[in-house]
Parts: sequence; structure tokens; C-alpha cells
Amino acid sequence: MILLYPLVLVAVVAYALARRGQAPARRGWPWLALWAAAGALFAFSLLTGLSIGLLVLPFAVGALFAAAHVAPAAEAWGLGAGLGAVLVLVGTAGAGGGGWTVAGVAAAAASLGAYVLLRRSRSAPPAATARPTAKNPQL
Repeated sequence: MILLYPLVLVAVVAYALARRGQAPARRGWPWLALWAAAGALFAFSLLTGLSIGLLVLPFAVGALFAAAHVAPAAEAWGLGAGLGAVLVLVGTAGAGGGGWTVAGVAAAAASLGAYVLLRRSRSAPPAATARPTAKNPQL
């Protein structure tokens, strides 16, 4: 049963990559939050394993495919933020000490940082390639 989790992730990644050029992707923080919610559901399902994890897995798979369908681009970095949120909750609940909290904060910070960097590089104006002219000799 544990092999089901990596197979789900591979299927979602393949679906998101296939969708990238087909439809206009939705961009922005709300779609990053959708990916984070899907990642949190998936991480919760994985961590709870054979108790209630298998009951949560269909909802997590649905959320992952829904996120991949509407926002298959850089917003997928939210998956790491969702994982980080679950790890922080596990750490603060006292189920493993500060290691879970540190790992969760690191995962969330890394994924949000990567998203911010990608978003800035996407919105940055292209480099000026203009040549000096008689009207504007300072270029």
C-alpha cells in the first residue's frame, strides 16, 4: 500500500506537465494556496498511513489533480508549503519534538521562497536591448 503514494505523485507530475501547454494556467497566491492544501492533505494521508490515511488519500488525490488541472505551473511549489504545514503541526503537537517543526519550517520556507523567486523572474521586464539613437543618445 505504501507504494501507492509515490505512484500518485508521479501521476500528478505527469498530468501537470502534460497540461502546461494546453490551457492557460491560473497564476497567483490563491492557486499556490490550492497546491498547499493539496500538499497538506497528501502529507497528512501519508503520515497517518494505515490508520485513517487510506481514507484521506482519495481526497488528497482529488485535490492534487484539481490543482494540477487549473494551475500546472510555478504554483506547484505550494505542495512543499502544505507538507511543511503538516510537519509543523506534528512538531507542535509533541509527536516528535522540535525536529519535525524545524523540518516543516524549512520545507515551507524553501517552497515559498522558490515561488517568490520564480514569480519575480516571470514579472521582471526583459533586459533593454535598445541602441542609442539621435533622439535618445544616452542608451
